[in-house]
Amino acid sequence: MCDLIKDNETLDDLQVNDLYIIQKENGFRFGIDAILLANYPNIKRGDFVADFCSGSGVISILVVGKRGAKGAIQFEVQEQYCEMAQRTIEYNKLSYNIQVVCTDIGDKTIVPREKFDVVLCNPPYFSPKSGGITELDSTAIARHEILCDVTKVTTSAAWALKYGGKLAIIHRPERLVDILTDMRASNIEPKRICPVCSRINQPPVMILVEGVKGGKSGLLWDNPIIVYNDDGTYTQQINEIYGRY
Repeated sequence: MCDLIKDNETLDDLQVNDLYIIQKENGFRFGIDAILLANYPNIKRGDFVADFCSGSGVISILVVGKRGAKGAIQFEVQEQYCEMAQRTIEYNKLSYNIQVVCTDIGDKTIVPREKFDVVLCNPPYFSPKSGGITELDSTAIARHEILCDVTKVTTSAAWALKYGGKLAIIHRPERLVDILTDMRASNIEPKRICPVCSRINQPPVMILVEGVKGGKSGLLWDNPIIVYNDDGTYTQQINEIYGRY
């Protein structure tokens, strides 16, 4: 299996069910936001999941390998991440359950219509106008809305979801209005919001939002997820999400 890992890549233990992820040593690497998103929606064993903007593919690996979804398709526009994610799938022996498709999520000739029970998306967070782009490389594309924005996520999810299917997305709190507006415009009714705070009594640094295609109105706030204790260690909430009981 070691021949699946290339130079300048790492093989990282996800510390659950003997699952591993291949990542670029110096490139874009998944963070706690991906772990939180993979854990957020209710996943049933028969569910078929779409992982939009999948990057390394960690979300679908966890959704299938940890949470028991029937299967998943990763949709990622960058070929280098698709190729790396395919090797991760092979390493974890999940080729029967997970497929990688290298495409823009807005391509309706490739993304199947009304096929998925759940769509998960950890999209680029930053507008290109926000600055911070020194060159148009893979990391810039992963972090900035160069090829994908919230509107594309919601309209593409509406295309891909079955009626009654769920879209779950993680983003920055200041984009909440954009997310709710675009969800409703795409016939995905916002149903749940969960703030993610670094420490208790601090404002959220991320938000998790779940909507239902064709759902009735009615929005609930989940209790916030607190990441760190005062001493800088992970809270019990985070340890439980990571599976460290």
